[in-house]
Amino acid sequence: MKRLSRLDRRICRRLAIFRKTAADLPLLDTRGADILASFLSIEATNLWAEFTRTYVMFGLSGSVTAGGHRIRTRFPSGTPLDVALAQMPQVLKRPTPTPTRRDEPPWHSRGEFLRTITLANFTNIAQITAALSLPSTAIDHLPTVRNFYAHRNEDTVFKVRRLALRYALPRFNHPTDFLRTRIPGRPATVFEEWLAELEAVISAMCA
Repeated sequence: MKRLSRLDRRICRRLAIFRKTAADLPLLDTRGADILASFLSIEATNLWAEFTRTYVMFGLSGSVTAGGHRIRTRFPSGTPLDVALAQMPQVLKRPTPTPTRRDEPPWHSRGEFLRTITLANFTNIAQITAALSLPSTAIDHLPTVRNFYAHRNEDTVFKVRRLALRYALPRFNHPTDFLRTRIPGRPATVFEEWLAELEAVISAMCA
C-alpha cells in the first residue's frame, strides 16, 4: 500500500536541495544568478506539478496518510489516472474519452488541482484545503516567474515587476534581483521563502 509519507519525503528532499542551492543567489554575479534562478524556478514549478499529479494518483490507489487515514474517492481503489480523468471532463484541457498527458489539468494550478480532487470526491479534502490555505504565495507566484525565464519578453517582465510590488521591495533592474532579495525582517531571500512555503504545504497535505 502506498503511503503519502514517502511522497512527502521524496518531494521535500528535493525542495531542500533547491533551497540550499538558492542560498547562493545573492553571492553570484548577475549572469550566474540569472542562470541559477532560471533553473530553480522552472524546476520548482515542475516539482510542485509533479507532486500534485502524483498526489491524485496516490489518492486513486487508496493511499494512507502519515496519520494512518486511508484516502477514498468516488472511483474504485486502483483506478488509473487517465480513466478517472475521462470521467471528469470538466478538468481536462480537451475533453476526450482517452485523455493523454497533454489533456490533463495544469497541475501547478491551485484552483485546477482543487477542482480535480473535489470532483473525484477525495475523503481528505478538508485536510488538502487546510494545507492549501496556509500562508503561501509560492504556489501562485512561482508560475509567473517561471514563465519569465521560459519566455523572456516584455509581457513576462511586466508581470514579475507587478508581482514584486506586493512584497514592498525596492525596484530592481532584473527579475532575478527580485528573487534574490531578502524580505525585510527575514533572513531568507524571496525564493528561499517560496521553497520553504512549498515544503510546509506539501507536508501538511501528506500528514
